[in-house]
Amino acid sequence: MAGWDGGQERELADHNAWWSDRAAPVVEPRRFHVPAPDLDGGTEEIDGWLMLPPDRSGPFPLLVDVHGGPASYVLLAYTSHVYWQVLCSRGWAVLALNTVGSSSYGRDFASRLRGRWGELDLQQHLAAVDALQREGIADQRVAITGKSYGGYLSAWAIGQTQRFRCAVVSAPVSNLEAHYGTSDSGFYADPYSLCGEPYINREASRKLSPMQHVQHTTTPTLILQGKDDERCPKGQAEELYATIARAGPTPTELVLYPGGSHHFFESGKPSHRLDAVQRCIEWLERWIDKELRKRPQDDTTPAAHARSDSHAVTGRAG
Repeated sequence: MAGWDGGQERELADHNAWWSDRAAPVVEPRRFHVPAPDLDGGTEEIDGWLMLPPDRSGPFPLLVDVHGGPASYVLLAYTSHVYWQVLCSRGWAVLALNTVGSSSYGRDFASRLRGRWGELDLQQHLAAVDALQREGIADQRVAITGKSYGGYLSAWAIGQTQRFRCAVVSAPVSNLEAHYGTSDSGFYADPYSLCGEPYINREASRKLSPMQHVQHTTTPTLILQGKDDERCPKGQAEELYATIARAGPTPTELVLYPGGSHHFFESGKPSHRLDAVQRCIEWLERWIDKELRKRPQDDTTPAAHARSDSHAVTGRAG
């Protein structure tokens, strides 16, 4: 209860004392600003949100969480990121940025990513990681995750750099050329994003597809996918999984959720959402303390190895 002016607040009832006694402290996101390269010879300030463990001093393992779109922005809804609170309660820091391509920062900022997916925004994420490491907030234990476009950038990142010790890729775009004709939005969204209107720019789509590079990854990668997703169809996740699994000994798993749509993670069946969150947290904690193996001189040769650490599974239908 409170007065008309919002003051003199007074608690009248506590309907869940059991939960209050057991719940971890709620982690509040705080604004984070960092200078980052604009890849046009200069720098620009980008912002986002940083979440830190309560009552602890760093450095911490760091999860970089990439938002979808890319013409969107970081969503702070609890249902989209249940794992943030869990990880922070277990000593992790979480960084979620609005890098170039994000909306609500003006048309130029959003459109500058057209035809430069991955090439521009990944460098801004890495600049932010560097800043957190210099400040002693993060150490070398860095992971990456994302869904939809965030899944794209996560898949792109593991083929470009060894900065990430593990990855959780959800509902990704991995093959832009195939996505154009199979996604319910690909036929109009992809030509715009790749500056190929009215048709897709196939040369750019191949160049910017994670599938062109992911065979080089040594980053343990968990892939989560709604089986009935029409925005980023399951073939995108399956191709990503098959390539990592066949290219070498990098640990990888694919989970398909029966009946799951593009939004299986935030608004799907409760059993799917619980399963996805549990798998995400378990995967990150399993691999974050393990250093990556060095890349061999030639990762492009066909691998016919028996793979004991990579397997496809199907999520519980519930």
